[in-house]
Amino acid sequence: MNDRRFNWTTPVRHLLGPSFALYDDQLTTQTTLEDILSHRTGIPDYFLLLLAGYPYHVTREQLIQ
Repeated sequence: MNDRRFNWTTPVRHLLGPSFALYDDQLTTQTTLEDILSHRTGIPDYFLLLLAGYPYHVTREQLIQ
């Protein structure tokens, strides 16, 4: 995305690129910032921390701590 402007309805895929992928292709392409922040995607809360930059090798227990 060359244009750095975004809003609540900007698809997350436009911001993160192909590295953002969910279990469903349609959900992947249509999930917006508002959806993520409103917990409307079905993504567990601990997964959102991974999107924020926490490393993948962190266990669920470590993440909850």
